[in-house]
Amino acid sequence: MLKFSWFRKAAVCASLCLGTAAAVTQAEEPAKFYSGLSSADSLMKDMEFLIVTLAKQEAVFNKNVKPNIEIFLIGVNPAKPVGMNYLFDAEIGQRMMLQI
Repeated sequence: MLKFSWFRKAAVCASLCLGTAAAVTQAEEPAKFYSGLSSADSLMKDMEFLIVTLAKQEAVFNKNVKPNIEIFLIGVNPAKPVGMNYLFDAEIGQRMMLQI
C-alpha cells in the first residue's frame, strides 16, 4: 500500500510538470473582450443626460465633451451600432479596436 501511494504521488507530480511545460510552450492568444454601443447617437444622448441634466454642466458638455466625440464620427452614420474590441496581451499590453 505504501508503494502505491508513493507511485501515485510521483505520477501526479510528473503529469503536473509535463502539463505546465506544455502550457508554457504553446502560443497563447491574447485575451479578448467584446463590447459595443447601440449607436453614437445614443452615446451622445446618454452623455448629455449625465453632464447637462444631472451635473448641470451644459457649458462643459458643449465646449469639451461634444466636440471631442464628434471629431471621431466624421463620415460615420451615427445611427448605426459601434463595436469595440479590447485585446490584452503580455507583449503589446492593452489595445482597443473600434468597428463603426
